[in-house]
Amino acid sequence: MKMDTNKHLVFLLNYHLVLVVKYRRKVIDDVISAFARQTFERIGASYHITLNEWNHDGDHIHVLFKAHPNTEMSKFLNAYKSASSRLIKRDFPHVKKQLWKMERNVLVSKLLSGDDRRCDKRRHQTLYRKTREGVITLLKAYKFRLYPMKSQQEYFMKTFGCVRFVYNKMLEERIRLYEDSKLNPGAKQKLPTPAKYKPEFAFLKDVDSLSLANAQMDLNRAYQNFFRDQSVGFPKFKSKHNDRSSYTTNNLKGSIRIEDNKVKLPKIGFVKLKQHRPFVGVIKSATVSMTKTRKFFISILVDQTEARWVPAKNKVGIDLGLEHFAILTNDEWVSEKVANPRFLRKSEEKIKKAQRALSRKKKGSKNRDKARRILAKKHEKIAHQRQDFLHKLSKRIVDDNQVIVVETLKSKNMMKNHKIAKSIGDVSWYEFIRQLEYKCTFYGRTLIKADQWYASTQICSSCGVKGEKKTLDVREWACTCGARHDRDINASINLLLLAD
Repeated sequence: MKMDTNKHLVFLLNYHLVLVVKYRRKVIDDVISAFARQTFERIGASYHITLNEWNHDGDHIHVLFKAHPNTEMSKFLNAYKSASSRLIKRDFPHVKKQLWKMERNVLVSKLLSGDDRRCDKRRHQTLYRKTREGVITLLKAYKFRLYPMKSQQEYFMKTFGCVRFVYNKMLEERIRLYEDSKLNPGAKQKLPTPAKYKPEFAFLKDVDSLSLANAQMDLNRAYQNFFRDQSVGFPKFKSKHNDRSSYTTNNLKGSIRIEDNKVKLPKIGFVKLKQHRPFVGVIKSATVSMTKTRKFFISILVDQTEARWVPAKNKVGIDLGLEHFAILTNDEWVSEKVANPRFLRKSEEKIKKAQRALSRKKKGSKNRDKARRILAKKHEKIAHQRQDFLHKLSKRIVDDNQVIVVETLKSKNMMKNHKIAKSIGDVSWYEFIRQLEYKCTFYGRTLIKADQWYASTQICSSCGVKGEKKTLDVREWACTCGARHDRDINASINLLLLAD
């Protein structure tokens, strides 16, 4: 299908909603399901939501629907949950307790654009900014290594400190204003800004004013995230030792540009950088950061035209594990087991040795700082090894396959098992899925996340019968139909079948 040349082209989002009954009670029958569907369609009409598919089981309901990107989804879900629960308990007296579980599993599965491409909702909002005359532009960040002079390093570190100082002062004052509002609710209050502190703290005038303004935006965003979902946590004060040292500045009339392997930044001038890859587009902003090993990097956000992508032919199902990092099965029924590199395990003795050396040094001494930097370098090497492995594997999978199906794993819950927590942290499943998501967006691939409760390991890929639950030590098993399966390959085949 050809891309619509209308400059007001709208992207519609496909949502996959799973409504789970509290305590998994088997109360959903055909009558209650039909009643819940009518309520969904009635409330969804006021939010311009179109229902595509509705399926139910005894303890949950699957809903597929379309919505506009600007739809206030949280308001709609809260309204539907409240209305359906109230009306069902009124018309069906046997449903006495609370109907829906408070934490529903709401997944955004696919985004359909004008040329039938698919991507994630969050990617759409942050990457695909606008459409003009049928040309899609997206925001893409490029990260390069900086090699600043000693005076420039001092300026960067001073800016890091000022940004952190302003953030903490504004957070402190907003907390005080909230406490005062309890005593005098009718009083008018004005939120603090960085300009308020410059007369009192003159050193704030020495750094880029846009970096301080971005600190204020970061604080506002932290409050918005907290009010949207309180599990995120209340905004915290920044620490010099524990938090990431960085600041963001914006490009105004060419204040950020690259010339002769140097980047021009406000208030500091040209800084040497290693530009290992070129880019074409308009620079929007730049974020300068420093690692624990005193290495400086810059992330340049560029607004550029989306490149044409070449479609692939294959489909693949990916089962993730610990013995093998990933088990891949494509639509030609060829399976591949990718070994788990175990970078942390291999360097564990070196980490322990460096950690012991650090613990013996006197706090506040130069030797302790040297030992801390040695330990940080070893952790940094492990992180780089892991990132290199994940980037190469995810790029190969995206290049070779048009449809990719992965399982949904809750690493946070699985790490409660202390016997495998370190191995799960080392394997980085979440980062692997994150890289697959944005690369599928860039290259026009379809990424399908299987439902969290889909038992890919327990289902026979030959006959489709779900067997009994198998413990982790069972690596091979036989089905009643006579088929014998490798546990991981069978799971990847079942995931592959979801691509159809």
